[in-house]
Amino acid sequence: MEPVTIRWLGRADVLAAGGGDFAAALDDVRAGFALIAGGRATMPAEISVGLGSREPALPGARAYALPARLDGERPVAGLKWTAHRPPLDDGAPSILSTTTVNDALTGRPIGIVESAGLTVMRTAAVTALALETVAPPALRRIAVLGAG
Repeated sequence: MEPVTIRWLGRADVLAAGGGDFAAALDDVRAGFALIAGGRATMPAEISVGLGSREPALPGARAYALPARLDGERPVAGLKWTAHRPPLDDGAPSILSTTTVNDALTGRPIGIVESAGLTVMRTAAVTALALETVAPPALRRIAVLGAG
């Protein structure tokens, strides 16, 4: 049996691979929604736990597990693990995230990706797709509200 090799992609690796390309993110989001509509992808409900080293947990801090499976060109299953916390004096961002990806046909792990930047791109791409879908074609201005 071939040994399991897990590849790690940090933020710089993700950007070098095109993770900052908004047009590609929008294409990927379109493809993902098409897979969901065609019954070829699933995204079960997320679960979460409070963060903190003792009770009560760190106020407002939670870690979320978001599983998904895509049966696209290369079927994969993955789990995004994201921790949301108040700003601390440690220099780290208040949202930290990794995604573990497995081959959906064999279960073999493929890699772990630092995914906070990808989450930002995906969130913006979903918003753009929603506007494309429901907004009138002559839309000239939009307002973006919220901190998420």
